Amino acid sequence: MADSSSETEDESFFSPDGRLRQTIDMNANDNPYAAPAANIRPELSTDSGFDPFPRFSAWWVFLLGVITLGVYFAYWLFSRTQVINRHYPEIAISPGLVWTAIAFYVGDWAVTFIQIVQAFTDPTMSSSESAVIVLGGAVVSLMAWVMVIAWSMTIRSKLIEISSRAPGIPADISAVITAVAAIFFVAPIYLAYKINQQKDGF
Repeated sequence: MADSSSETEDESFFSPDGRLRQTIDMNANDNPYAAPAANIRPELSTDSGFDPFPRFSAWWVFLLGVITLGVYFAYWLFSRTQVINRHYPEIAISPGLVWTAIAFYVGDWAVTFIQIVQAFTDPTMSSSESAVIVLGGAVVSLMAWVMVIAWSMTIRSKLIEISSRAPGIPADISAVITAVAAIFFVAPIYLAYKINQQKDGF
């Protein structure tokens, strides 16, 4: 009987084909011969390259722009241009573009103010004088409009270039949305939103 029991126990270690049966399940952590686990997936960097830019809510840009009748929008473009030129001099925005845009922007306000004053103080102005003021105002307004669009699009291109140099995910700043927003002088709202989005790692 002892021999029969021993043979039965011995047979339990073998499969029907005569091979040694695995009787203990060993996972990789328990197996001293297993290769060490390693995480070979590269970690994505969160560095967007936008660290020098202050994080300022796009909602605040909108509110301040409305309160100041658009003056803050020009200030926003100027201040972000300063950041780009200070921290990324190799891709600096031309001062000629900046000051030309500012000059026409201020000129547009000045012509509008003159037209309002003239309407209240000299209602008997001749049609020729009125036409000159209106035409001059239209030309200045058109140039201010063109220069603000060019300025906004330039900042957009610089932001994309800065982002492409950083190890993080490149910024996705739409040229169409920027241009349309610039037409209505509100491009800083969109650009501020995209800068914050990059800084937050989205």
